[in-house]
Formats: sequence, structure tokens, C-alpha cells
Amino acid sequence: LLVGHSVNGQVAWDLETGELLWTRPPDTQCNALAVADAMGAVLCGSEEGRVWAYDLATGARTEGPFDYQFGPVRSLTLADGGAQLIEAGGSAVAFWRLDGGGASARVLVPATIVRKPMPQHTASNSANGPSATKARRDLPCSS
Repeated sequence: LLVGHSVNGQVAWDLETGELLWTRPPDTQCNALAVADAMGAVLCGSEEGRVWAYDLATGARTEGPFDYQFGPVRSLTLADGGAQLIEAGGSAVAFWRLDGGGASARVLVPATIVRKPMPQHTASNSANGPSATKARRDLPCSS
């Protein structure tokens, strides 16, 4: 499964067959994606500081939002076998349990943010350009 987003919305493809599975118009500016296999969802981090969940099979919004509360979400990743969502992008890094338990006790807030020039890339992964994330179906998922 490959899920991508742009200013035109979100889209998912089956990588084995090349079939377009679903498309959806943009209902929020999606800055970052993460595939949460344990939830059966793709997670979209928004400019408004929220993370929305969309069904992997249909693209329908299913859950959310996880409310980041520290500015725009710029990065999402999963940890602990897919049981924990880590969000970053504003002034902090926040941790969410994806078992319905809500926010974790840890929020990392940096005292100083050091900005260094980033190397130029040929592919765009900025908030204003296309981005994609791939679900690894060959890895076991813990539930």
C-alpha cells in the first residue's frame, strides 16, 4: 500500500497490482503521513495542529483528532510496534497511545531550537509539495 497527499487531497494505491484504491479531496492541509497498521488507518498531521485518522481501505475519516497543541504538525512516526504515535513540528514532541488511552505522560519541549540549513533534495517532501509513505505489509504488527 502506498498513500500520498498533495494540495489536491489524498490517494492510496495497491503496490502489488498498481490499482488505485481510493482518493479523497483535501479536508485539511496534510503536512505529514504515517500508516498505523494496528489501527487500519493512515494518520494525517495538519497545519492546524491536529492528527486525523483515515481508513486504509476506504479513505473515510475514522478517528481524531489527536490534538497536538504545540503548533503545526510537521512530522509523524510510530513507535512501540505501532502502539504509540510521535508528533513533532511546533515547539515540542508529543507522544500518543493508539490503544485509546490518549496522550502519554511525556512531552518533550526543547529549550532552544537550532536551525541548520537542510541539503537540497530532488524530491519534494515539504508541507507545500507532494509526499508519500509506504506501509510495510511484510513486517509483523503487534496489536
